[in-house]
Amino acid sequence: FDSNNGTQFDGAGDSYNMGTDFIFTGGPYDGTGPHLYSLIFDKTGGRIYGYVDGILRGSGTYTDAMDTVDMKMFTNKGAARQPVGSVRECVLMLDVDDTSRQKAEGLLMHNHGLQGQLDAGHPHKINPPTK
Repeated sequence: FDSNNGTQFDGAGDSYNMGTDFIFTGGPYDGTGPHLYSLIFDKTGGRIYGYVDGILRGSGTYTDAMDTVDMKMFTNKGAARQPVGSVRECVLMLDVDDTSRQKAEGLLMHNHGLQGQLDAGHPHKINPPTK
């Protein structure tokens, strides 16, 4: 998950030689308040999907197994540079279908008062999902 730009956060999925990279559409996302970023790895189909505020913004493929992968958040690959900002929550889920993803998005966005940023068609834009 990269910025794809040296001066602003546009958003990109960088496969680090595990598949194809992809650029998020709809950016830049910096300076516009907090956002919910989601990366979904479809191990069966070999695809990566990138969402911002519940809206699909990009996708790519991966070809290598992801059994042992280091995950770095809010830093570059070498952990030497960090952007200005913060991470409010990190949620890791297994076997995520669209319903589960949307429920998690709804809970997180309502918990942080950001539900107004969800797309009008999102099932949890108005009311949070039941727990």
